[in-house]
Amino acid sequence: MKKFFPAVLALFAVQAQALDFEQVLIDTGLRLGEPARVAKLDGKAHLLVVGTDAQGDQQLRIYGLQRGAEASLQLSLDLGPDLLFMDVARVPGGEALCFLDPKGVVCLDFSAGALRRVQTVSSLFRLPRISSIVSSDFMQDVNGDQLDDILVADFTGLQISIQAANGEFSAPLGLPAEPEMNLSENSVRYRSPRTLVADANFDGHDDVLMVEDRSLRVFPSNALGGFESEAVVLPLELDLPSRAQLREWDSDRGDIDQSNLSIRRIERIADLDGDGVADLLTTATHSRGVFDKSSDFAIHLGRNNAGWVSYSPEPDSTLVSEGMQFDLLVEDLDGDGRMDLVVPSVRLGLGRIIKALFSGTMTMDLGFYRSDEQGLYPDKPNFSASSKLRIDLKKGQTDVPAILAADFDGDEIKDLLVQQSREELKITLGDGSEELFGGASHKVTTLLPRNGERIQPLDVDGNGFNDLVIQYRGSDGENLEGRIRVMLAL
Repeated sequence: MKKFFPAVLALFAVQAQALDFEQVLIDTGLRLGEPARVAKLDGKAHLLVVGTDAQGDQQLRIYGLQRGAEASLQLSLDLGPDLLFMDVARVPGGEALCFLDPKGVVCLDFSAGALRRVQTVSSLFRLPRISSIVSSDFMQDVNGDQLDDILVADFTGLQISIQAANGEFSAPLGLPAEPEMNLSENSVRYRSPRTLVADANFDGHDDVLMVEDRSLRVFPSNALGGFESEAVVLPLELDLPSRAQLREWDSDRGDIDQSNLSIRRIERIADLDGDGVADLLTTATHSRGVFDKSSDFAIHLGRNNAGWVSYSPEPDSTLVSEGMQFDLLVEDLDGDGRMDLVVPSVRLGLGRIIKALFSGTMTMDLGFYRSDEQGLYPDKPNFSASSKLRIDLKKGQTDVPAILAADFDGDEIKDLLVQQSREELKITLGDGSEELFGGASHKVTTLLPRNGERIQPLDVDGNGFNDLVIQYRGSDGENLEGRIRVMLAL
């Protein structure tokens, strides 16, 4: 069920009351795969579309769109098997589409229509792919200069190349860390360390942090613009399992007794309360049987302890949710600079499952929790909503509704969009109150995909208004395969 999670949270930035759209339909001729993206190439916004052609080869299509005009195909590029991951990077003067391959990083020279190698760097990925290309955030700003740097993992640790003001990259700097290796009978899997960039020692400069077992490994920044090669280890004095225990649970194959089982993991490390210090969020799944599950989300606010970030063993806030949880969503819903939380869940039970088999629907609950001035969260949600997952047992398909929290009316407060049917979206305006969504409701009508995750908010024409980009696949109807509907905000 988790893979069907429909919720997508993203930022819309449009003028006040701009709830009307001009629609443009694009026939890409591809079987669409990765979600579309927008990049500012050569100073103008372009829509990037990835899919598979009739011969089974991966292709990139780059389109330009303007209001009152049809979409124009600007570039078509063959994505050979050596291109493993793709990312949009901030570079001097705009953005660039970059790819990670077995040798390092190449970026698209849009005006020339060719790929150019920008760095040779070692990574975990040494062979061509046999599946579809994947989006990955291997380009990140690690030094706060608004230019994205290269950050990839190899078998010795992290390799970081800093981008200079002229667009060139420094020689890779290696930060030692061991990847996690999981073995099975006929395969081996490597997982790179979970990495984030944050100020861990309160000197005003970002450091590189890695989550390693029950501790944080911190590589402090130095005066030369790089990072120290020797890590400072900060133990996390929280009730967390070891890496070995997590591996055992993840590969239990039904052998672990779930009658009284609790598993807590680190869900996220991020600045939740807007004070510039990274906070820690953990989630625990409590099982009292296959159908009797609940979860809690514990928030530990970051504090300065003798010049290093630390976390209290007791959480500052705890949210409890019944049923099977989907991915927790973290967004600033009311524009106050603090992160609010959205908890989606489906309540399970034998009766509910039997009902779902007969009705073809299952209710998904959404709880919206608003952060207060102290960075704390209430015990119960400030706002609740629900939606229906529609299940076609004969075809084995699931209709996943779109649920977006986004600013549609330009007041810097996010509004709530819920897909009502295959043709209707309902938008409830946010009003900045404690209840979050108390404004008027609007309806938008258009043909929508079965999977709401294929509805994205993107500024396609580069005018500062975010638009709706809707991708269709064969399950939406044979006549819609490979088509994209762009709804340009008016």
